[in-house]
Amino acid sequence: VNSINLPSPKTQQLLSLFSHHSWDPLADDKLLGNSLLFLSEVNDKNLTLAMRNLKRVHGLTVQEIFDEADVYNIIGHEKVVIDLGAVRKLEELLREPSVLPRDLNISLVDKKAEEMG
Repeated sequence: VNSINLPSPKTQQLLSLFSHHSWDPLADDKLLGNSLLFLSEVNDKNLTLAMRNLKRVHGLTVQEIFDEADVYNIIGHEKVVIDLGAVRKLEELLREPSVLPRDLNISLVDKKAEEMG
């Protein structure tokens, strides 16, 4: 999505957004509904407050995911909603080899060496 911003911290507004986009984390026809992760560039206070009462809805920033190498939080949700700023930040973080964990830098060098000869 372009952005994940709520005008106020009301859970009802967030539920309306779910309905509008058919994200449906609280589906009645499913045993548990879908879990949903909002992945954004920066924390949005209104979104954080609106989702605090929803057990299967979570929000993280790209930096939080990247700093913790926390892939589980992405693959552990049925739906991930990413804002455009988060996509750009993720591209920036992944483009810079100096920010990758040391072991990953070494494995990338080793892989390149294997490809060359």
